[in-house]
Amino acid sequence: MKREEIRLRIFELEAENPGISAKELKEILNKPEGKSFLEYVRAQAREAFERRDLKRWEQIEQLEKRLVIYLQHKDLKFDEVDFRFVRAFMEFLIGPDEEEWTAREMIATMRDLYGQAVEENPDQQQEDDPFFGLDLDHDFLKFIRDRMEQLLQEDRFRTYERHRTLLKHLGDFLSELDQDTLPFQNINARFLRQFEAYLIRVPLKVNSRHTYLKTFRTCLYEAIREGLFPQELNPFFKFKLKKEKVRKPKLSLQEISQIEELNLEPGSAIWHTRNAFLFMYYCAGMRVGDLLQLRWVNVHQGRLRYKMEKTGKEHGPKLIDPAMAIVNLYRNPLARPNDFVFPFLSNELDPADVVLMKKQVSAKTAKLNEHLKTIGAMIGLSFRLTNHIARHSFTKTVQSRDAKELGIGVHDIQGALAHSSVSITENYLEELNDDQLDHVMNGFHEILKRNKATGSDESDSD
Repeated sequence: MKREEIRLRIFELEAENPGISAKELKEILNKPEGKSFLEYVRAQAREAFERRDLKRWEQIEQLEKRLVIYLQHKDLKFDEVDFRFVRAFMEFLIGPDEEEWTAREMIATMRDLYGQAVEENPDQQQEDDPFFGLDLDHDFLKFIRDRMEQLLQEDRFRTYERHRTLLKHLGDFLSELDQDTLPFQNINARFLRQFEAYLIRVPLKVNSRHTYLKTFRTCLYEAIREGLFPQELNPFFKFKLKKEKVRKPKLSLQEISQIEELNLEPGSAIWHTRNAFLFMYYCAGMRVGDLLQLRWVNVHQGRLRYKMEKTGKEHGPKLIDPAMAIVNLYRNPLARPNDFVFPFLSNELDPADVVLMKKQVSAKTAKLNEHLKTIGAMIGLSFRLTNHIARHSFTKTVQSRDAKELGIGVHDIQGALAHSSVSITENYLEELNDDQLDHVMNGFHEILKRNKATGSDESDSD
């Protein structure tokens, strides 16, 4: 209001309310009724200055300046402060001339003033909250914990473990800053760069850092979908994840033969480990988690029938002769259908206790890898032998020149579909039906027999 209008309004109020105090007059005049939102912002700035709250005055003053520039000196009525306006103003604020944290502070100030005005005069309330999704005081760590509970309910334990490790790294990083929460409003590209620098100091390699930052991004995107964080402030527009291409070691047929021929004490831990590794290789590159949880009920009429833990899909490779020979080493007439085929996990484990089961699988996987390291050294490998190499080695064999000559088709499939990585071909193999997979397994078995007969190694791809 202009000065003359204010004087007239005071005269009217004093006439209507004899004995009204100066304080009451001020409260009435400061109510947003009759003011535009921009006028209300200016009034609040003046009030903050009068009570010597200079920090608050500066916050509101900066907001007013940016609003005036954005509005090009036009006014801004309350009913114009809607969802679309707030988002557009935010995009203006986070342009090349503003830091993200500054934009957040101004939007938070604007939100507070708007809420205060609505509280003073509920008639100003819009049907839809213009600041929906901008309540950035929520704790991101709590959001991750809530998400982890959901993952457990869905039996997505691998994903749960990635979230758990991310939460630990975030907690350790924040403790260095004397903080125990992570408000959404603190998440920006600068924070991500600082967190990445911390992960480097842990130290974590490039691809490990990529895993946890990608999990961070997944959680943040979920928060965006739930309206807890504005897409306009998404820091991953400015922060790019880094990843290195990793060479995946694979064994040649000669190296597989060397493992087969090792003289190991029957019944020893390393003997069982050798059997497990070869079985994974013989069974179309089976994953170690599936091998550890394989039960006798999954062995049926010369093939396996099991649900892959990672994908949830059914898989049924036939048991070629060397795989069946390993199965026969563990046959026991007293075994129950739900007993484990391999002696790594206790048959007394409750399958309903998913968390305990996954912890046991993780622990046994680590133990198998320790023994495989020894096996790799025994045959003179230049790299560390791990469970997953059985999977890559199977894929290498069925992409070999021998495989192409036998018409297995995987070599041609890879070329026809432009598979650029081993993992894509591995995933494709899991999509084959029984007849198609049997064709691959028969050819694979023939390659193994040829290698035994000739001692040659044709497993290298063209």
